[in-house]
Amino acid sequence: MKNNDVVAVVMAGGRSKRMGVDKGLIEYKSKAQRYYLADLLKTIIDEVVISVPFDFSVPSNPNYRYVKDLIADFGPLGGLYSIFKAFPEKSILLVATDMPEVDVEDITRLLDNRDKSKYITCYKNSEDFVEPLFAIWENKSFPLIDELVKEKKLSMRMIIRKYPSKIINAADDRSLLNINTEKERKDYLG
Repeated sequence: MKNNDVVAVVMAGGRSKRMGVDKGLIEYKSKAQRYYLADLLKTIIDEVVISVPFDFSVPSNPNYRYVKDLIADFGPLGGLYSIFKAFPEKSILLVATDMPEVDVEDITRLLDNRDKSKYITCYKNSEDFVEPLFAIWENKSFPLIDELVKEKKLSMRMIIRKYPSKIINAADDRSLLNINTEKERKDYLG
């Protein structure tokens, strides 16, 4: 497979407070979303892991690898920091577990448009809303992330606005859909 300098990560480290249940275990397609996305990513990238909270009880399932957050409750940037610590030589392709419309074409398009000279390659929707949790974070961004974590400045969108980033238009806004509440889940499922 190509992209052997990238590790793909299903970001499942949130507490799912607005949803009320673990968003990664909701089934939108044939299986729990965190496993569905991990399997989808495995078709494109050799190394795939699931990012989980520091206190997560890792299931004994040899089909999936997990990386626990090193710092409690530091949000997605804390998860990204932990992934970089686990894979110091890799760049990171993130996909949030609450994005049920991500497909192979979306992932491939992101990889095809990757700009290694930038810190991040990410999508934006038709309203110019950038999505840091469906993005490639280049290895060169880790020193910056390390510093921001130390300073407790945890906004991933701020990084995209202030530092060299390649932002591409999503082919369809639906691919960037996040489902964070039970109402959004019900509306999505129709």
